Amino acid sequence: SNKTTPKARKVMPPRPSQADDSPLIQRGPLITVDQLATVQADPDVLKKNKIVTLDSANKHPVQNAYRMLRTRLMQNMRTNSCRILGVSSIRENEGKTFTAINLAIGIAAEIGQEAILVDLDLRKPSIHRCFGIESEQVAGLKEYFENEESDVARLLVCPGIDQLGLLLSADPLARSSDVLASDRGRQLFAELRARLSERTVIV
Repeated sequence: SNKTTPKARKVMPPRPSQADDSPLIQRGPLITVDQLATVQADPDVLKKNKIVTLDSANKHPVQNAYRMLRTRLMQNMRTNSCRILGVSSIRENEGKTFTAINLAIGIAAEIGQEAILVDLDLRKPSIHRCFGIESEQVAGLKEYFENEESDVARLLVCPGIDQLGLLLSADPLARSSDVLASDRGRQLFAELRARLSERTVIV
């Protein structure tokens, strides 16, 4: 196969002048995963989509590889006080969604650790389908970026997996790169950093 492996990369936090000190941030109480509304994932759909880090009973050959990757990434992130992890690829269909989901579930499986998985493929959002969540159940990033919802806490859900939260998108957004580079895009990550616990990793 000529496919390349998607790379997980650290995303450095924005400078305070652009993020945490911005007057645009919707300040509010601290958000933890156990406070989130539950939108139940479908175990059969997860299995069909090869989400292997969730199934501890049936050992999959890839599970150990993801555990090792998670351990090394978390060590590196903790050393550098980094809480945001980006998963990207050069081309489509290289497995970045598969990698992001398995990593997020693996990170959330650590004792005392939480993870928030954010679907930033705004042009072709798909994470909700991988969990078996219908688009009608999703109120997420489209509403946030179009200013229909100002409080990001209302958009976060738990798929019924301990210590894992999701920030989803169901409807495609035009000019997604411009949207993410906008003030609203910077505000999203600043707000997540400000309102999520220090033990929460954003994927």
